[in-house]
Amino acid sequence: YGAAQWTMLKYFWPLVIILFGAEILAHSLLARGGPTRYSALGVILVILVFFGSLTGYAVSRVMQAVGLAVGNGFVTSTAGTSSVLVPVHGSLTLSSGVHKLQIEVPNADVTVTGGPGNSVTYNGQLGIAGNQADATRNLQSQWHVDVQGDTYQMILNQPRTNSIWGLLSGNWRDQKGTVTVQVPANLLASITTTNGSITLNGTNQGAVLKTVNGAVNVQAVSGTVSEDTVNGPLTAEQVTGDVQLHVVNGPILVQQVRGAVNADSVNGTISVQSPIAGNWQLRTVNGSIHATVPPGSNATVQAHSIRGMTGNVAWQLNGDNHQGSALLGTGQYLVNLNTTNGSIDVTQAN
Repeated sequence: YGAAQWTMLKYFWPLVIILFGAEILAHSLLARGGPTRYSALGVILVILVFFGSLTGYAVSRVMQAVGLAVGNGFVTSTAGTSSVLVPVHGSLTLSSGVHKLQIEVPNADVTVTGGPGNSVTYNGQLGIAGNQADATRNLQSQWHVDVQGDTYQMILNQPRTNSIWGLLSGNWRDQKGTVTVQVPANLLASITTTNGSITLNGTNQGAVLKTVNGAVNVQAVSGTVSEDTVNGPLTAEQVTGDVQLHVVNGPILVQQVRGAVNADSVNGTISVQSPIAGNWQLRTVNGSIHATVPPGSNATVQAHSIRGMTGNVAWQLNGDNHQGSALLGTGQYLVNLNTTNGSIDVTQAN
């Protein structure tokens, strides 16, 4: 079928510009004193290459965002052409030198719970390409569970397909799996999936959690927490440490976080119900911001919204009511609230 060689477009730019410049120079030499002239074909060629480059870049970025990639001139996918669910389970006692947990599965809901001891146990099912018999055999080469250095790894490496026809016909859709893992609480967690949710609770060394289509939920975790998704809600509850939450389409809920809060969404509401124990930076474009803080909070609140500010704090508003500030207690921490299409409400609980 042939594939679009988007990566080759960058090599056309120097040639096109040189030829276009040479054409203008030739016209200038042949018609001294006359107006500078150039052909319409040259202009059209420059425009086509320009927009072709932009299109190739945009398509590659979108495909990367949904788990695809443009490499070697072909559209590739980490998903199988079709799949069935295959059971997985196992356990391992970790040595004292293991401090990290790494989980990478492209299409599964992942739940990780921390607890006492030094053992890891897991069970679930994964979508593997092929019929039931082939998928069971393929699991042995695609599913890797072992210790590398100081990291306990659980990684599903699925084969790529170079068929863009297969992608367009819908064969890239896999069965969504589930993985449930019990780990020692003292592991730094790094969990990545593409189409699936991530739930983490009970660990005390922080976490980096990333998905594309799915929710991320963190509860009762200590340490710095980072959550990223494109489509889905983000939740951080009972976190002792700083939290960073980034989503494109989805709401953000923060409850009882003792640390700095950095949260941003493009399309979604941001709700925070927490003591102020660090600086807050809350940003959204299409959504409201709601913050409920306990009495005795110490923060300087700065807010911007074209729909104004509400709540029971003593707002000091500018002339058009689009910007406001409020002083809570000593004003120790900075709380910055910003939305474009949405209201801002700050309430200090009684």
